[in-house]
Amino acid sequence: MDEGLVEKLSGKGDIVYSWGVLHHTGNMRKAIENTARLVKEKGYLIIAIYNHAPSSEFWLKVKKFYNDRPLLQPLLIALYGSFVVLGYMVKRRTFRLRRERGMHVFFDAIDWLGGLPYEFACFDEVKGFVENLGFKLIHAPTELPCGKGVRTSLLKNFRAAYTGCNEFVFRRR
Repeated sequence: MDEGLVEKLSGKGDIVYSWGVLHHTGNMRKAIENTARLVKEKGYLIIAIYNHAPSSEFWLKVKKFYNDRPLLQPLLIALYGSFVVLGYMVKRRTFRLRRERGMHVFFDAIDWLGGLPYEFACFDEVKGFVENLGFKLIHAPTELPCGKGVRTSLLKNFRAAYTGCNEFVFRRR
């Protein structure tokens, strides 16, 4: 959330909601701070932030590789998309992926591979950071395990376990 834009906005909201966006700004902490400034006293800040999974550093490298090589992008999309479809078929989940993510696997592959900037944080890091801004965590629908410092195999990196978003509902004190 751009500081200049926040300055131009008039008023504060009872509910300020940012779902899976702040970690794509290039400065996630500043974006969270700027977004939190828009919440009224006793108001709610509802955010979803990418978890620091065991494979997060691996995926950051993959995303940079993908974005730096536009000529290879169609091949990388096909390879990754095939891997995802095969994985779902092996698990007999076949095409529930579209219902779960709300998009076709092809577009999901583009979204995942091309998604830079890409930042991530452990649940407790986000919780502590936002609580230091004057909020209290009142609900956490999703709390994924922190993978900071955990080493995994290449195959496990491709499984992308715990790379989803931690979800937070904070209330300003």
